[in-house]
Amino acid sequence: MQITPAGTLQPIRARRDIDAAANAGSFGGGIRAGSDIQGARLVGDGNASTGWNPEETDNPKDWWIELDLKELESSTLRAMRITNLVAIPGARLTDIQVNAVGDNLALNLKDRGGDMIFHIGDQTAAGSSLSNLASLNDGDFGTIWWSNAYDTEFEGATWATITADLGATYWVDWVRIVGRIIPDIYNSRNGRQLDLRRRFYLQKYELLSSDGSLAPDGSIDWEVRAPGHWTEFLNQQGWVEHEVDLQIYADGYPQEAKLRSGVLDLGPNRHVAGVHWGADTPPGTRVVVRSRSGNELTSELAYLNSSGVEVTERRYNKLIPSFRGGVDTLISVGSDWSPWSNPYNSSGVLYESPSPRRYAELDVRLISDSPEAAASLDWVSLQIEDAIAEGAVSEIYPVQVAPGVEREFSFFVRQIAGMTLPPQTGR
Repeated sequence: MQITPAGTLQPIRARRDIDAAANAGSFGGGIRAGSDIQGARLVGDGNASTGWNPEETDNPKDWWIELDLKELESSTLRAMRITNLVAIPGARLTDIQVNAVGDNLALNLKDRGGDMIFHIGDQTAAGSSLSNLASLNDGDFGTIWWSNAYDTEFEGATWATITADLGATYWVDWVRIVGRIIPDIYNSRNGRQLDLRRRFYLQKYELLSSDGSLAPDGSIDWEVRAPGHWTEFLNQQGWVEHEVDLQIYADGYPQEAKLRSGVLDLGPNRHVAGVHWGADTPPGTRVVVRSRSGNELTSELAYLNSSGVEVTERRYNKLIPSFRGGVDTLISVGSDWSPWSNPYNSSGVLYESPSPRRYAELDVRLISDSPEAAASLDWVSLQIEDAIAEGAVSEIYPVQVAPGVEREFSFFVRQIAGMTLPPQTGR
């Protein structure tokens, strides 16, 4: 999500054919120089009259400028250095452009509400796979994910799964699984030679995708996109090593982006009457809101290792201090909470979740039927009033009537606490 100049929330567009140098700083990279450091900072600022020109009085060894793309793996280029060989008065470097595939959606998943999950058998990780899983999508070819898990009793059709939750539903059109570049020095008739090869060990796999829809049994409904190499997979077991990196690309705004309010404390004896919001919805886009409510909350502790991956308390206590991360307290809804309501498709409708309740939560979806348009959300509010009763008991009289005969009924309601409700009658 991004905040627009108008102050609204809008999904971020996934781009293709980008200039990787333009936002290298967002990924920890940027431009460095050995001379004229101030001018180097102006390279790429859009002003043709500013730029980098090394000082003639500086050591010629320092007449260099370097672009580091860091984790921006949408390009196969990691870093580039330009060295000025001859000082030319008045000449300056004004811009550096690196044409790249696009925005790699596999980067920074947690920052976008997503995650990367590795699952083997009944475990969420095995051996060192847990500690270095972040290397699978960190955008750095210098780090690798590898697994040395050993399973002598493996008999199923699937040995392991890696699930990438992108945090939103994108129009994904390209997935790349990239092997590591391995330098190999060998002897030949011309002397010692350097050979750069890509090592790719992920040979028996399936690639599946899902828009988040659920199957009848409640599990995620997956669609096979690429069968990979499945030959004799059932007979494979033993030491496994994968040196790969994952890249995911799309073009356009997400098909669906989700916002969650978190638990809202409404206070005691408060009634929610309606749901309201303000949004800009171009043709082909819409905002959908749902709600749920309850009186109970539960809390639990989440233990993280130094890579930010959640582990069990037992494993956390066995880690040396430098491998331990933080311990978070997670607040979740209790057992008395209602299911999510039916979608509210327009602002100002009546609140459908049980009320009065102490707590409530809102789920907001920004939906686009086309990757070229996106809705923008300005605000969301609940219309809250004093509850006229904490609870009520009711009675209908008469309790028995002759069938097929029109009869007037009386419906009596008595509050448990709060204001008095008048009796209602109807047919």
